[in-house]
Amino acid sequence: MSQNDNFIDEVTEEVRKDKLFILLKRYGWIGLVLILLIVASSVTLELRSNQKETSARILGDELSKFFLSDYQEEELIDLTNSKEILKEPIISTLVKARASEISGREEEAISIYRSIANLSPPSAFTDFSKFKLVLLLEQNFEEKSAFLEELISPDSAFFLLALEQKAILNISVNNFDSAKEDIELILNDPKASTLLRSRINKLAKVFDLVD
Repeated sequence: MSQNDNFIDEVTEEVRKDKLFILLKRYGWIGLVLILLIVASSVTLELRSNQKETSARILGDELSKFFLSDYQEEELIDLTNSKEILKEPIISTLVKARASEISGREEEAISIYRSIANLSPPSAFTDFSKFKLVLLLEQNFEEKSAFLEELISPDSAFFLLALEQKAILNISVNNFDSAKEDIELILNDPKASTLLRSRINKLAKVFDLVD
């Protein structure tokens, strides 16, 4: 009986294998198509991700160059009409502010920076606009101080630069003790760049704020 049982089991197993083979032969292409679709989708997503990353990097490079350079009038027009910039409203607005600034329309630039600085919730763009206002507003100690206080927080990308401007602002009103505190905070911060340390050291020596 045991031999018969073994024989039956073997036959049953072979029948199962034959059925599985027939099913794979008949429907296996469906699995292959699914695998190909998954692979194609993954490749497409990766390509789109790479394209977005490349596009963002190019846009970032253009903007960095734009905000750090003095452009000619025709270059400003080309950049403010760039498709990449126009599809990002807040970036487009920032570019217009910078264009106004470079072209000598300072009041117009201040107005645009104010509109961005007042946006909610706060972001790197609002912080950047506040910092630009600190640089553009001349004889307005209280407003500049208010912007600087908002920027002087460990979470702000402008923390150290805002401290530098606060030190300069305090010096401008002969508040040397506060300026000295600001300078010490910068020099004791490990994130302070070599260039920033150099500027701060020169400032401290000029106004005899070094111990």
